[in-house]
Amino acid sequence: MWGESGTYTGHRMSSLAEVLGIHVERTIYDTMAVMITHGVFDRHPKLKVAVLELGSGWVPNLFRRLKIAYGKAPQNFGREPIQSFIDHVHVMPFYEDDLTEILRHLPVENLIFGSDWPHPEGYANPGDAIADLGALTPHQQRLVLRENLRSLVFG
Repeated sequence: MWGESGTYTGHRMSSLAEVLGIHVERTIYDTMAVMITHGVFDRHPKLKVAVLELGSGWVPNLFRRLKIAYGKAPQNFGREPIQSFIDHVHVMPFYEDDLTEILRHLPVENLIFGSDWPHPEGYANPGDAIADLGALTPHQQRLVLRENLRSLVFG
């Protein structure tokens, strides 16, 4: 916080807000909503976005709201907004995110793996992520752990 001295004295977030991740989901939700509703992907059809270190729990609600908005005013969109998201956005779920739920909304090809140890969303040993992908087939696990990011980066 800035005081009268003009010196930044820091900002301490409450531990409850930190644990709940309140500061995480709203920002990326708003950012992706704006990118889609303002036609960023329509104007830049080759643009790809990787959403990292923000989880995937916000995706179902964003899709719900985009579906409602598109149903009410499709003329405000260059194209169907959920398909636009799917065509342009890759998401890195947190390990505690429900992959079964996110896969109801996104194809497995849109999920990428990352680990940012020692942050809480990371693994000290990235190989431990395989256990969290147990609901996926071996082919799907390979997509999430390797192929999707490789395809995103190298085409």
